[in-house]
Amino acid sequence: MFGLHQVLQTLRRTTPNRCLLCQYPVTSALPLCHPCQLELPWLNTHCQHCSLPLGTQGICGECLHSPPPWRQCIAAFEYTAPVKQLIIQYKQSANLAAGRTLAHLLAKAVQLNAEPPLPQLLLPVPMHWRGQLARGFNQSYDLARMLSTQLGIAASCRHLRKRHHTQTQHTLPRKQRQRNLHGQFEIRKSVSGKRIALIDDVMTTGSTARAIAGLLVKEGAEQVDIWCVARTPKI
Repeated sequence: MFGLHQVLQTLRRTTPNRCLLCQYPVTSALPLCHPCQLELPWLNTHCQHCSLPLGTQGICGECLHSPPPWRQCIAAFEYTAPVKQLIIQYKQSANLAAGRTLAHLLAKAVQLNAEPPLPQLLLPVPMHWRGQLARGFNQSYDLARMLSTQLGIAASCRHLRKRHHTQTQHTLPRKQRQRNLHGQFEIRKSVSGKRIALIDDVMTTGSTARAIAGLLVKEGAEQVDIWCVARTPKI
């Protein structure tokens, strides 16, 4: 006679998954149906430096005026529907299936677009402990951990720390964003000579990535790349 555990395992194997976006039954490992996969807003033409979505391939005005401190920025998607819904499910409802799906898709984008040499270390954008306590987890560390498994690159949440709890960056004017982030991050373990990818779910203004990447370069990192699930259009 089957115990409860065996029954549940059997049900998991025989019951089809539901699409995370439309709830249609799916049998593939990726919990997205084929029509919803076709709707994914893969990033096409974009800024060659910061992945800002553009009408044509090139370099955006901000990067021309102030080149970023990283070598390459890879964003899998434009931050629009339906990827926006997946990210909201993940961050606000702790939907781990959505998180695994986003990590899988970002790993695919990295495998297609990353310039050699690859990073040696994945560092998630840190959250202040108050923000992490309120959310229950740091989605950037979760993504870094899953990417580490898929790509075979070490991940660490111990190298970077955010000192203070700050207002959400995208709500602030550009100059205030820069002031808001001044001195906010610190490096707790040596990054000298290391090739690093900074991991985040969404890159909005780029101010946070600039602040951390600049600090990593200043502290001797050999190479800094930015990997994020999605990049917002210009706001």
